[in-house]
Amino acid sequence: MYCWKLTASQQMMLRNRIFRIALRGARPSSTSTSTSTRRPLAPKRPELDPKARRAALEGQRIITHPRLERDTKELRFKEFREKYGKDGRFSPGEKLDATTAKPEDLITIRGRIKTIRDSSSKLVFYDLDQDNQHLQVVLSLNRIAGLDKADFRTQSGVTRIGDIVEVIGYPGRSDHGELSLYASEMPKLLSPCFQPMPSQLLDKEKRRNNRHVDFLVNPASMQTIRLRSDIITYLRSFLTSRDFMEVQTPILAENSGGALAKPFITALAEPPRPLSLRIAPELWLKQLVVGGFDRVFEIGSQFRNEGHDATHSPEFTSCEFYQAYATLPDLIDMTETFLRGLRDHTAKLINEKYTSLKSPLQFDERPFQVLEFFPELEKRLGMQLPHWTDGVVEEETAAQDRIVEIFKEKEIPLPSPVTLSKLLDRLAGVYLEPLSETHPAYITYHPMCMSPLAKSVICPQSGRKVAARLELFINGRELVNAYEEENDPKEQRAKFVMQARAKGVDEETHPLDENFCEALEWGLPPTGGWGIGIDRLVMLLSGQERIEEVIAFSGLRKA
Repeated sequence: MYCWKLTASQQMMLRNRIFRIALRGARPSSTSTSTSTRRPLAPKRPELDPKARRAALEGQRIITHPRLERDTKELRFKEFREKYGKDGRFSPGEKLDATTAKPEDLITIRGRIKTIRDSSSKLVFYDLDQDNQHLQVVLSLNRIAGLDKADFRTQSGVTRIGDIVEVIGYPGRSDHGELSLYASEMPKLLSPCFQPMPSQLLDKEKRRNNRHVDFLVNPASMQTIRLRSDIITYLRSFLTSRDFMEVQTPILAENSGGALAKPFITALAEPPRPLSLRIAPELWLKQLVVGGFDRVFEIGSQFRNEGHDATHSPEFTSCEFYQAYATLPDLIDMTETFLRGLRDHTAKLINEKYTSLKSPLQFDERPFQVLEFFPELEKRLGMQLPHWTDGVVEEETAAQDRIVEIFKEKEIPLPSPVTLSKLLDRLAGVYLEPLSETHPAYITYHPMCMSPLAKSVICPQSGRKVAARLELFINGRELVNAYEEENDPKEQRAKFVMQARAKGVDEETHPLDENFCEALEWGLPPTGGWGIGIDRLVMLLSGQERIEEVIAFSGLRKA
């Protein structure tokens, strides 16, 4: 067995190399098992202690958080690549310097250090990140004037992974052909990362409670939020190109109306009165249509005091539009045009920009399935459902009792509370919604008791009086809810009264909103309304299974 004996200088260089690797946290460990939010996100190591690093920087008289000076030569990474990354601009190994460059080629860039590679005592490579763009920076003693080898090693050892820096230099390509910035000065520290950066963050609770770190170390997390922004931009463009006007309506009001859900209740301090967070913007938007705005939409947050699980959040984002003189077939056409265009747009983004994400939702060019509520449900049940007249208590009670018997016969768990509306909704969830797992499916012409804001019509197949409504399901999940709006104030009042009878049994009912009914007295044109859940849409198109993955921050931490 042979041992190599190192010279004193070689021993010193090896010790310095080991210390620099430790100081920068070049090999931090994963924290994939612990769920305690009190424990650090990376292993404790004395040399990485935030207080120790701050003291070391102050000891070297380094200003840790300098005020940024405007620099007209600064380029964003995207701009740098567009200007210098064209094929043929630089061959491998070719680079500009002070003797060959034009004045405008002395460039300033700013970004966060993702990796540091020490090639030798005279050569260091940084990989910088800026807005999901990456750029290599090369620090070479031979290209930085006024430094000797010891100064170079000392100053290059100041930075570590996670630091935000400014670098001035010239463009070029490395010997391997990678577009790079060759520093002409040592990097300037703009904001140090005092915490040791983990190489990955896998524990769900730690990711939820430290989303800023999750975005830094998990590319899929950051790319999902960027994709969400692109999806909303596409949706907004789709609607504005069709002459829809974007509006904002109240979030805090005396009546939360617009959907069947339990609201969050609060109170106004002065003068004292109860208020609630909206559960939908529907009633406000329809009043705008009454006021002469024929095509309006709103993208915003809604609040429902309900459960929190993989596909539901008490605070969520939706888009609703209302279009005068639109029918159910019009809404179906718009829905399919929008989703097919968005599918293709998203596929391109994931292919080119968001490569950490899974392939987007796929469905072929066939028209979506159309399932009429009563005929399809009776077909799947293998039996007739009872007939009843909405608003006639005795008939509704008899129908509810018969459907409860069907639940027992089919061994289906009863919903809570047991109401006619919830029983029918549960049957649809068991027998109709799963049909969308092979191809998108509309469920149409729902029972009136499930849709108090929709116009009443006679079902083409069953002859029942039903709601002119559709729900779109994809992969078993509801995505779109749309209907022809009830515009008869007398009918709307009667439907609100019918819903109010369930108050006390089911808190998810519509209160009688007399202000809205009075607005209908001024004339609401025949109108089509359409709503989509943004969070579920992003889940479908990004391949995410949990709603918390597609929102930047969850306001609810695990108790």
